[in-house]
Amino acid sequence: MPPKKKEEAIPTPEELLLTNGNGFTLQGEVYWVQFTTQLETGAEIKPGMKGTLEEPFTLLEDQSIDLVSVKFEEYEEIQVVRLSALSINPPPLDMLDSLTTGLKLPLRGVDVAKIWALGDCAFDKQSDLISQMLGLKERFGTGRREIVCDYHLYNLIHAKSLCLSSAQGAVFHAIMDQMLSLMRNPTAKLDTKPEQMFTAEQCFNRFQELVLAHSRQEPPDCLAIFSDSEVRLLTDFASVTMFKHYLLYQYSINFDREIETLRFNPHLERPSPPPELALGSLKKAERQKKEDNGHHATGELNQEASVDLDDGRELTEEEKIEMLVMEKLRETEDKLQARLEQRETEFMQRVADGAADPKGKKK
Repeated sequence: MPPKKKEEAIPTPEELLLTNGNGFTLQGEVYWVQFTTQLETGAEIKPGMKGTLEEPFTLLEDQSIDLVSVKFEEYEEIQVVRLSALSINPPPLDMLDSLTTGLKLPLRGVDVAKIWALGDCAFDKQSDLISQMLGLKERFGTGRREIVCDYHLYNLIHAKSLCLSSAQGAVFHAIMDQMLSLMRNPTAKLDTKPEQMFTAEQCFNRFQELVLAHSRQEPPDCLAIFSDSEVRLLTDFASVTMFKHYLLYQYSINFDREIETLRFNPHLERPSPPPELALGSLKKAERQKKEDNGHHATGELNQEASVDLDDGRELTEEEKIEMLVMEKLRETEDKLQARLEQRETEFMQRVADGAADPKGKKK
C-alpha cells in the first residue's frame, strides 16, 4: 500500500500575521494609510481612520493574507479591506485630507507637493492643476474662477517662499480656503450691504482661532503644525493681502462680473489720389564747376545743391533752406580761405625777413 500523505497543518491566524510581518496582531490597532476609498458597503474610509483587526482572513495561494476584517471606530459594521492598505502606525501628515482639529484639507500635502514640483515660474501649469484638483471650473463661472484660482495660487507660493513643508502648505491653504467660504453668501443681492454679510472682523477672529488651533500640541483639538515665528509670518501675509482687500474679495465671489460692451464706428479719411504725372515739369540740374579753393568735398556739396528751377515755379521750403545753407557754407569757406592765405603770406614774409637778416634772428 502506498504511504499516506501527511496532512499539512493549517496555520493559525496569529501565525499567518507573524508570517506577513509588519507587526500586525489580532485585536490590535490598525490605521488606514491609503487615499480615501469608497467600499462596496458604502462606507467611506479616509486616511488615518483607526480600527481593530478582526477575523476571518482571506488567503492567497501562497498562504499570504489578502483581505482582512477590520472594525473601524466610525462604523458599527465590520469592513473587509486589503491588509496592504493598513498599518500599525498612523499615516504621514501628507496623506491626510482632514485633521483631528476638524479642519478639512481640500488639498493634501501630496497634492501641494505636486503643485510645487511644477516649478517656481510655471504659473499657468500650477493654475490649471489647482483648478483641476479643486474643481473650480464646476464651482465658479468665468471671472470669479480666475480670481479664486489666483487667490489659492499665491497663498501656496507664499507658503513655499517661507520654506514650509507640503503638509504645512496644505493646512495653510485649508485655513485660507475657509476664509473664502465665510465670505460667500448665497442669498446676497445687488442691494445687500457689507454689514449684512460676514464682516472682516468676524472673518479675522475665525482665522485667528484656526491658526492658534494649529500652533500648539494639545491633541486632538490642537496640533502643532506651525511654529510661533511661522504663525506671525502667515498672519502678516493674510493681513496685507486678503484682509486688506476684504470687501473686494467679498464682492468678487458673491456677484457676477459686470461686462459693458462699447462699440465704435470711427470715420477714416481716404488718402488723396496722386497727382497726374502728365501735368508735372522736369527739373534741369547743372553741376557747378569747382572753385579754385582746393576743397574737393565742399565743392561737390555745392555742385549737388545748385539746381536751376524752371521759371515761374516757387521754391519749396526744403529748397529754400538748402539754398540758405549752401550760401552760409560758401561764405564760411571764403572766410577760412582768406584767413589761410593771410597766414601763409605772413609766414612767407617772416621767412624772407629771417633770411635777409640772420644776425638779428639770433638775438
